Amino acid sequence: MSIRLYAQPHTYEIQEILGDSPSSIVYLAKRFDAKLQIYQKLVLKVFKQHKSPFAKLQLESFLKTPRQPHLVKVLAFEHFEKWPALILEYISGLNLRQLLKKEKLSQEEKEHICSEVLLGLEELKKSKLCHGDLSLDNILIDTKGEVLLTDYGMANYANQNLYSTKPFNAPEINSTLKPNFKSDLFSLGVLEKILMNNLDLKHLQELKNEHFIYPNDPLLDLNPKQRNIKKFQSSSICKEILSQKIRRACAFGSPHLTARNLPYFLKPKSRFQLSTKWFLPACMICTLLACFNNLPQLWNTKNKMENTQAIKLSIRTEKWVHVQIAGYAGYAPLTVLIQKPGTYKIKWKTQNGAGEKKINLQPGQNVLLSDSDFTKFHGAFNP
Repeated sequence: MSIRLYAQPHTYEIQEILGDSPSSIVYLAKRFDAKLQIYQKLVLKVFKQHKSPFAKLQLESFLKTPRQPHLVKVLAFEHFEKWPALILEYISGLNLRQLLKKEKLSQEEKEHICSEVLLGLEELKKSKLCHGDLSLDNILIDTKGEVLLTDYGMANYANQNLYSTKPFNAPEINSTLKPNFKSDLFSLGVLEKILMNNLDLKHLQELKNEHFIYPNDPLLDLNPKQRNIKKFQSSSICKEILSQKIRRACAFGSPHLTARNLPYFLKPKSRFQLSTKWFLPACMICTLLACFNNLPQLWNTKNKMENTQAIKLSIRTEKWVHVQIAGYAGYAPLTVLIQKPGTYKIKWKTQNGAGEKKINLQPGQNVLLSDSDFTKFHGAFNP
């Protein structure tokens, strides 16, 4: 005999777009628990094809992998309408591509990163898994200088040729041969060459895996059987330096785009949909209501009066801004409808500070606030 429990659904507040690929879109989000009144920052990966096997394949890989120091962990599995999604732990930091755009790395730091990536690949191997899509975007470095691998696992179960990142993909992988630890070693070898030779990231997509094949390198041999683990130097000093560089790079603000709109496949449907079988009864009800003291006319007149007085306040910023006004609080981008004109105090917080102003709102106004309106100045302004 078993006992079945039902949990309350969570609310996810989408903040930023972290990545977009042919198979999925990845968001930074906050999960809200209404009863406990707490937020949890996490990563939301939504798969674009609701019948795609990718979500199930990657979930199986994540669940099969015990918590490891170099692997990002899955927290939950969700469905939004019919679209499957994975909920992943949030890593405060940058991926390797973002770091290379902002900071220069020493040879010792690059070797340290390769050493940590190899440890992550070995952790996957212990769980009888492989990464399958190692690239600059799937290597994360957090504010403590820790190196973690993410977006791994789909290749372990798929019986088809999955999307992989060039030129990191091993040359032997095709529709019949799945990725494995040996192919991961080739990807690591490509990573090492890119880092050590300071290859231009803008032209990286123009390169192919054949440009990196090198028989005298234990990682880049064309024959997978000839590939072996290569030793890299690692030190706690490099870890601390990477931590400082990550914190410095993050201090300039998020490199990601604010999530202004959901993609078409995630837009919520209307809650009220009138089917044809209810059309005639609905018409009869409307006719009866119209007979009672011209109720529809009075209702429309009241709505028109309210709509002419209502103020539409829109906030669109590139920065992550938390705003409070007229009893409403939330993150930009947002739109607030204020029914009564007058003077309101607007407060905000950003990653770099906070401020407040008084704003005078007139009946029927459409007000748009942008980044320039959110400074540390304290005073009043008329939009």
